[in-house]
Amino acid sequence: MKGLLTVIQVIRPEPTDTNPRTSEIEQWTEKDQIGRGAILSALSYTLFDVYCSDSYTAKSLWDELDRKYTTEEQGLEKYYVFKFMLYQMVEDMSVAEQTHEIINLEHTLDEAS
Repeated sequence: MKGLLTVIQVIRPEPTDTNPRTSEIEQWTEKDQIGRGAILSALSYTLFDVYCSDSYTAKSLWDELDRKYTTEEQGLEKYYVFKFMLYQMVEDMSVAEQTHEIINLEHTLDEAS
């Protein structure tokens, strides 16, 4: 997807009084719509409904999704690592149950990373 964003101009050309630059703006709009469409087509139905509004450019949509979901995944992984590091055996549970908990934490860490 990052290859797609390199084709799209990130900054929208602004018209001035002396140079309306309408062809550049039309090209930018077309490329931006293609980029937004490519990004939105990769999303699930739920996320599509949230992000399909026209208020997002392709770049802002990409940045928003990257910021939100990269941060959540990193936070989730840190949470499980922290939980694994603080795990302590207790006398109230059998060793087999506690071993099972540790193995589940390990599998969760493997899936998160």
